[in-house]
Amino acid sequence: MTKKFNRLEELRRYVDKNDTGIEIAPYCTPIASRRDGYNTINVDVFHTTTIRERAASDAFVDSEKMALIEEVDLVGDASELAALTEKLRAEHQIGYIVSSHNFEHLPNPLKFLKDCSEVLKEGGVLSMAVPDFRTCFDHFRFPTRLSDWLEAYHNPLPLPAPSRIFEASSVYAEYADIDDRHLAFSMDRLQPDRFDPTTNLREQYDAYLNRLNGPFDYVDSHFSAMFGETFELMVRDLIYLGELDLEVLEVSETLGHEFFVHLRKSSPSIEPDSAFFERRAALLKQVQAGLGTGAFPTVRAKQVLKLSHLSLNGIVDFRALMRRVFGKKSFDRLRELNANRRARRKNTG
Repeated sequence: MTKKFNRLEELRRYVDKNDTGIEIAPYCTPIASRRDGYNTINVDVFHTTTIRERAASDAFVDSEKMALIEEVDLVGDASELAALTEKLRAEHQIGYIVSSHNFEHLPNPLKFLKDCSEVLKEGGVLSMAVPDFRTCFDHFRFPTRLSDWLEAYHNPLPLPAPSRIFEASSVYAEYADIDDRHLAFSMDRLQPDRFDPTTNLREQYDAYLNRLNGPFDYVDSHFSAMFGETFELMVRDLIYLGELDLEVLEVSETLGHEFFVHLRKSSPSIEPDSAFFERRAALLKQVQAGLGTGAFPTVRAKQVLKLSHLSLNGIVDFRALMRRVFGKKSFDRLRELNANRRARRKNTG
């Protein structure tokens, strides 16, 4: 029997209790809790008192979860992790950094990754759980590009740019299940046509204009919209470009509504260009495939069911089946290539 997946075990896979580590914004669901024997330093943008006040007014936090809130050791932006931990690292080597559903909020994700690399000791690992934007309220967004990360890094802003806030809020969505509405749903059971946009576009546009024309308070939103392959593609590109000295240990498939990332601090290794570009091409094709409705298991199941009707007297019409799978244009082109290949063989035979 396959062992049931445990997300905390996955996030702690590279965590050693003998090491000193850092957890980013654990809130009321710590990954490497001190009460469980982990030597973890907690970093959050809010003080402990503020976190407890926010949790007390959070409908999703009960008394049992309230009891799990731990003291914040370092208060500040996770994108400034190197500066926050500078004195700490004089006494401790950091063996791990863990984070759950925080990375996507960061206005400067590349700065965070660079700081993690600076903070971790050689061989230390950054482990994160990140939501797949296709399964949550970001469903109608377009995926974040490497150029977005680079722009935020080279032209940093103290707050998320108004355009970023508008991008996230203008297509905010909810998932309509049979019995309720959700902000996220499991990939293996998700039916994409059940997502509905819920935003008043005019209101969000007016808010965008107001932010452009004057000071505004911090607005919490997802800066990055990703699934596993888009994240891995951007990180591998950054490694190739010499911007990160992190090694990709693993980027998981989407499990439920999230994927899991493990990146290790390591000395830069030179990968042949041919190997890099071969893997990059494969990732780009996976990204392309993951952007269509065929990414969703429920849709693929329906497609298979439809294909089963392309039979005549119990015998599958192979040409009709292949046209459905590849598309008429691609299938006809494939037939033409095969015909030319057969003709060449006949002429040389």
